[in-house]
Amino acid sequence: MKQKATVAIIQIYRSNRERLSFELAKPEKDVTVINNIAAFRYIVSQMEEVYNLVGV
Repeated sequence: MKQKATVAIIQIYRSNRERLSFELAKPEKDVTVINNIAAFRYIVSQMEEVYNLVGV
């Protein structure tokens, strides 16, 4: 069962999703950008597994 997301968790989740979108939108993807994309994808996916973030 997933945990209920607090306001702080929702804010962190949204912030990480925004950063992921920002990194994905960059036209040139060097190693740093690729690493950032991987990191933010991982963080977002882990948060989605642990917390109930449907509709956030």
